[in-house]
Amino acid sequence: MHEQGKRRTLRKPERIRRKRDFDRIFHDPSIARGENFRVYYLERNDLPSLYPVRGAFVAGKRIGNSVTRNRIKRLLREAFRNVKGDLMPRSGLDLVFVANRDFSRSRSGEIESEMRGLLARIGFLPAGGGDEGGGACDRS
Repeated sequence: MHEQGKRRTLRKPERIRRKRDFDRIFHDPSIARGENFRVYYLERNDLPSLYPVRGAFVAGKRIGNSVTRNRIKRLLREAFRNVKGDLMPRSGLDLVFVANRDFSRSRSGEIESEMRGLLARIGFLPAGGGDEGGGACDRS
């Protein structure tokens, strides 16, 4: 999974924060759909950086109240922190995880397994990265 001593935090440069970055991802999206969330992804061809993979986590108001939405985003961030070291992007990679429904009662291991399955299906994790992704993959 991860090597001893390898840092599993999510630093500021690893987060998508600017509106123009979100607009670029959502303009012509490639999407992988899972049971609990969708992944919008965009491969960047910019210069290789210290942090080649960036992520963002979204839970809209239709999901629930602020406590529920924040818990969902924490679960997604935790799963991403555990998975990001195993990602194999061909160049830079931006990922936006958008919650489909309230899965705040789920265990973090279940969410990580689904995330691994989705990322393996779209080719950013080695084969066998997870079987429980369940869902469709659209490359636009």
